[in-house]
Amino acid sequence: MGNAASARVLERNGFTQIGLAPQYLRLGSAGGGWADCRLFQRINPAWRGEG
Repeated sequence: MGNAASARVLERNGFTQIGLAPQYLRLGSAGGGWADCRLFQRINPAWRGEG
């Protein structure tokens, strides 16, 4: 799973890894393989929604 530097940027900014999407992303157009995709989220505890 590729870009560790980008994952660190997300983590430093309050994002948490919540899962993994296996073979989610196809890399390259000719002969590129499928790659796993790490899933991140950030929750805003102050959000109240509408209503």
